[in-house]
Amino acid sequence: MAFLDIVVAGPDGSGTSTQVRDVIDYCQARGLKVADLRGDEVDALFHAERFRRFNHRVSGSRFESYAGFAASGLVEEFKHDFLAQAKATLDEGRFAACVDDPSFSFVDPSSIDVAVMEEPSRRAGLSVRGVQLHRSRFGMPDDQYAKAVGYAFDRECEFIRFRKQLRESGKVVLRSRGFESTSTYQEYDGLLLPNAPRREHIIGLPGNKLALQHPPTDIIVVHAPRDWSADEYLSLKGVRMRGRMLDDHEKDVEYQLLVNARYASDWLEGLYELGRSLYGAAPPRIHRIEMYDEDRSPLGKQAIRRRVHEVMDNICGGD
Repeated sequence: MAFLDIVVAGPDGSGTSTQVRDVIDYCQARGLKVADLRGDEVDALFHAERFRRFNHRVSGSRFESYAGFAASGLVEEFKHDFLAQAKATLDEGRFAACVDDPSFSFVDPSSIDVAVMEEPSRRAGLSVRGVQLHRSRFGMPDDQYAKAVGYAFDRECEFIRFRKQLRESGKVVLRSRGFESTSTYQEYDGLLLPNAPRREHIIGLPGNKLALQHPPTDIIVVHAPRDWSADEYLSLKGVRMRGRMLDDHEKDVEYQLLVNARYASDWLEGLYELGRSLYGAAPPRIHRIEMYDEDRSPLGKQAIRRRVHEVMDNICGGD
């Protein structure tokens, strides 16, 4: 089977986590085994062969994620043992990877049909999430280049540890955002991002070279209209981000409108055409879903879910 590398993308507030869940449900309904690698090192280790007895403890069934294992009352008694062994494994430096070598904790691609990932991860990418997206809380000015470098480093590590082997094994890789988010969020704009890196600098970073050489097969983009207004963004944010601690990106309305306009245009097509011209890599198929209806009202989760599943039918050939 040829691999699929599917990215779910979109501006803040577009519901990427919800849409990733929609794709997971679609895959599971077709009997595919899902391993959710999102999270920190413990979340990744949970899927390693050395911890198979925890992952398959209940009636031989596979847990999708460590979070599901931890929340299951049926295995409450095993949580302490798993965490103690995971800590000891990490203390030895044997982190999870899809490489069968005693230096690592082997995550066997043959035991997985669908691997779920995120950018940035909460492994090497934790500093991006915790520091770079909240620089104002540290009394530091915004620095889009620092963010781009952080994302690229994390991207390289995740590719080497997991994505390369999963693709070579013909698996489905499902990611919440990818390289295109660095371009849409961190790339230079003369008015709003005058100090940000230009595209030639972004694509020169090692992790981004790998991303252009090995692009996704498909990108599902959920976005607002290209002429999204500040009032519409604020209204949506009031509903979808209520009670959430906002990062510096989410607080900047004009910035969010710029990011959405890039997602809603042919920005991504132009970005991945670079991969074709530089490395001969086939650009991804881009599937766009507008999160507003004809009357300019936001679509509900179920309506978007139906559209995501329609896209997945298209990607999978209607199987």
